[in-house]
Amino acid sequence: MTYGFALLHADRLAQERERKERNKLPKAFVKVTGDRLNEPLFHDWLATLTKTHKVIVCVGGGTQINEEFAARGLPVKKHPLLGRDTDTEGLRVAHTVLKNNKARLCAALRARGAKADILLPIVYMADELCHVDADLMVLNAYWGFETLYVVTTPERVAQKREQFSSLPKVHILSF
Repeated sequence: MTYGFALLHADRLAQERERKERNKLPKAFVKVTGDRLNEPLFHDWLATLTKTHKVIVCVGGGTQINEEFAARGLPVKKHPLLGRDTDTEGLRVAHTVLKNNKARLCAALRARGAKADILLPIVYMADELCHVDADLMVLNAYWGFETLYVVTTPERVAQKREQFSSLPKVHILSF
């Protein structure tokens, strides 16, 4: 029993040391569109970034959410900067899609021996779950990070560069 406790304690100490070391690194925020989550080049780049930065990733999923809405007969509407306007069922569907995207990215990073904190574009206000457009998360993170990346599709690069043109710490990438 005490041997098992000692191993558990040693493991926790090692995790705490690792966390403290990661906190000394410069911080990078990465917002990735769901359309690029399965790109091996993106996974490799992200794994490399985690060697030199403490990385926080916000996963998007607009296309996958739209597809799931269509499959379930839910209305697919344009969603401007504030994000998707939908009912409770739609919010649950979107949440499930985003959680699945997070799980896929976690698995890809784990396979590369990389660690990053991964979050969803969701804000909790008291007990209320509020979905927001993932691009807003970049704005929210701006002052807390040395570098921010928006990973998008080649077709959206010009639009994203324009959107974030006044924010010099934001870099637009596509894989």
